[in-house]
Amino acid sequence: MRKAWLFGVLLLSAQAAAAGTGGIGHRDLSLLLHAGELPPIAAAPAAGTTDESLRDALSPAQSLGGFLAVLREPDPRGRGEAVEAIGYRGNFAAIPYVSAVLLRLDETLFVRVAAAQALGRIGDRRAWSFLLRALKDRQPQVRLASAMALGRLMRRRGAGSLARALGAERDAGVRAALSWALSEAQDRP
Repeated sequence: MRKAWLFGVLLLSAQAAAAGTGGIGHRDLSLLLHAGELPPIAAAPAAGTTDESLRDALSPAQSLGGFLAVLREPDPRGRGEAVEAIGYRGNFAAIPYVSAVLLRLDETLFVRVAAAQALGRIGDRRAWSFLLRALKDRQPQVRLASAMALGRLMRRRGAGSLARALGAERDAGVRAALSWALSEAQDRP
């Protein structure tokens, strides 16, 4: 994932240089900072500039406000992309909002799967109970994404819940993901 992120930075830098703009724009930088598993970093504007829009693009409060606004949009692809963007490692403030998206039965499958994956990327045990609840979802894709996310979060003490879910699961793909998550949980203290 880091290689893909770095490739994006290099590609945008090359495009900006070819276009004669001299650098990556704040919108492009914001998209890169919120993509993948890398947490947002404080980017310093070029010496002598006071680009407030760059500062605002990197603000967690701004990101959460924008996320909530996009969730009200009718386009499911935009909602899914917003869920993916807000689900970066260490963004604990997003857990309740992303969990609500995951458990919304009237949300599209694509967006709910993105929410489960985002909770796994955030990497905090507070998402555990929401992901366990999603293991009972009627859609196997949501169950599979939730099992994979749990594999990233679980500790040994949560292995019993995974074992019970594995025993009740009928879908082969979800069973494989649950088996992997269970082995991950048993390898951690």
